Amino acid sequence: MDSEDQAKFMYLFERIHEPLYEGPRGGDKNVYYTFTDEPQMTEDATRTRRAQTDPETRRREFIIRHPSQNNELPDLSAIEAAVPRDAFFSYFLPSHYQAANELQRILMKPKSREDFMSLAAATRDDENINPHLWTHSFLNATLRRQDMRGFKIPAVWEIMPDQFIPMKILKQAERKSLHKKSKLKNKDPSAGQNAPADVQPEVMIGENPEHMLNYFREDIGVNSHHYHWHLIYVKDAPPTGPESRDRKGELFYYMHHNLIARYDAERLANGLPTTKSLDYGQQGFIQEAYFPKIGSVSNGTLYGSRQEKTPLTNVNRFDTPAAELLIELNDIFKWKQRLYEAIDVGYVIKLDGTTSPLDEEHGIDILGDIVGNGGQTSPFPAYYGYMHGLGHMLISYQQDPENRYDTSMGVMGTTTSAMRDPVFYRLHKFMDEIFSYYKDNKLPPYAANQLQWSSVSVDSVSIESGNEKPNTLVTHWTETDVEVSRGLSCNSKSTLVAIVPLKHLNHQAFQYKILLTNNERERVSVAVRIFMAPRFNGSGRRYKLEQQRIAFFEMDKFVETINPGRNVIIRESVKSTVTIPWSQGFSELEHWLAGTDYSVQEAVCGCGWPHHFLVPRGTTEGMQFDLFVMVTNADEDLIPSAISHFLTNVPKEKKPKCKESLSYCGILSERYPDIRPMGYPFDRSLAEKVKGTFTLEDFVALYPNMNSKQVTIRHNNGKLTKIHKPTQPDSGSRINRSGSTGSSIGSDWSHVDRFSDPDSDDYFP
Repeated sequence: MDSEDQAKFMYLFERIHEPLYEGPRGGDKNVYYTFTDEPQMTEDATRTRRAQTDPETRRREFIIRHPSQNNELPDLSAIEAAVPRDAFFSYFLPSHYQAANELQRILMKPKSREDFMSLAAATRDDENINPHLWTHSFLNATLRRQDMRGFKIPAVWEIMPDQFIPMKILKQAERKSLHKKSKLKNKDPSAGQNAPADVQPEVMIGENPEHMLNYFREDIGVNSHHYHWHLIYVKDAPPTGPESRDRKGELFYYMHHNLIARYDAERLANGLPTTKSLDYGQQGFIQEAYFPKIGSVSNGTLYGSRQEKTPLTNVNRFDTPAAELLIELNDIFKWKQRLYEAIDVGYVIKLDGTTSPLDEEHGIDILGDIVGNGGQTSPFPAYYGYMHGLGHMLISYQQDPENRYDTSMGVMGTTTSAMRDPVFYRLHKFMDEIFSYYKDNKLPPYAANQLQWSSVSVDSVSIESGNEKPNTLVTHWTETDVEVSRGLSCNSKSTLVAIVPLKHLNHQAFQYKILLTNNERERVSVAVRIFMAPRFNGSGRRYKLEQQRIAFFEMDKFVETINPGRNVIIRESVKSTVTIPWSQGFSELEHWLAGTDYSVQEAVCGCGWPHHFLVPRGTTEGMQFDLFVMVTNADEDLIPSAISHFLTNVPKEKKPKCKESLSYCGILSERYPDIRPMGYPFDRSLAEKVKGTFTLEDFVALYPNMNSKQVTIRHNNGKLTKIHKPTQPDSGSRINRSGSTGSSIGSDWSHVDRFSDPDSDDYFP
């Protein structure tokens, strides 16, 4: 792969709602795509056909051989019928998923990379192909193809800004961009290209306490993680082979369990109760209203909204001949009861009448696959159903379950936006109860020999963060630029860049200081496992460990080799293997392309918890959390081929090529790196005799290879740091927007070439 290949690939994602022949692309507006009539054009000839210069700027032209020349373009009519171009695409809707799978299968057929990109360009420009379906299928095929390893994908929120940023803000960005273009054309000195465009911040009307969590639910990094996770862990991924996703069902359980735990930490920080399971009974209803402000630039409509206390009812929609949807409320409840029965008897029934045991090694993986992926991998699809996907779709249509008013689906129907809706967490709590029932009732508590490792003791653990008191973490707000121009059609002829500054939670950099004693006579490799949980429940009472263990969420996991005797490990928070940095957008990748040695390949990144949300918000007066550290034998607990991914110091030639979220996303096409059950040691219930009495301190006192520390998380609501995108000189137009929390933000802008903020734990490679 060279820079030309990366650019040719990357710009296919720019303005996906427009055909490639419409206008230039790229930061300099000098990139063009041309379909050639010469079917046998070689790659070398393609390069030589690129025009060299024009009077003002270098014109870069990518010549693409259209597959129709050799009758290589397949019939796409079935895909177009299932998902019309102006429809909302849903990963969870079976007919949509099958259509996306068919397009992905078509894109996997070409033998060469050049033919793959040509076919991708041709299907992209088909006037009837849904742009969001195409994006899903193209990204999925890119992740699966070996010849596409190393290509970097622009931030998904810049590819599809309509799925992450309110439509009102995007329309303002369009108007500002076109207005400035008109002034520049007329040589109006008031154009002021670098001056920010002032837009009044959004104002929340009413006193709904759920609005306090908008900073979490509507964060673009949080929602991007959910999109990328389902992009990688597709429902029909095989259990073995180059396209396999190891322990996919178990990871469905564990990743979503962590999402609920993190969300509950934010709820407690805002004085709200923890998440309650959604009631799917006949008298059930959805307590929370949700009125999304996002939609589709293709059809110009917003996602469907929902009033408070909306009753749950059956869905019977017939939107198109290819997309009939029938969901009975009782089915969701029935499927859950059947899984409880399976757990009680210790096996699931297969379609052929045989059974699969829900044993200690595979039980949670089987259950996770049934709940999360339904008919795609279920041993008996008709009997156990598709609780996850159809649960999402049932909720997404509750505002118009019989399509009497021709309304759109709600955000719960999409992987890009589902986490914005408060009911997302209640649905996943409903499913998480199944996994908890299995773990608590069918798996024995961990025995002492499964928890203790006598070779190493954790003598103490602490946290240091700048000039703060020991064991104190501080969160604040950061405003980060997001370029929306590349996803909007208004900008095809304009050289202006429309940037929206988004306000999000962040935290000061910190480090863990862990004192260990190696009791062996030789060096040993330790796997360090770090978790955190609120110390007090919503009533202000100290958690007993049996309740608190469900509230723990993973902070980091890494490997160190320590010498005999005393050792000190200093671990920077930015190196967490749970999180990934803020995704690189088009302009960052353009800067990267301009100065990168392509002899070293880079891996596709995207899946992972956003690093700016590593630390819960806390409270202004300080919220108490428990930090837990455990060390185990890395040589026994981790897949040998994966150890280099966990190492703090690793030779450059063995270093992973991108910042990975190992715990939430695994390693692409390889075994899940940790042999232990996901969530260990908090995934199982305590022994009956100590359930009601043990605290975390009682637990760690039994095992020298564990330790804990009480930490305080303080939120500095008045602090705001700013991170600006690298842009072309004198080409920026910003839309000034404040987030849904805090006060209006000023407009003291500056341009920087790289992201930097010495007070924040921001990671931009």
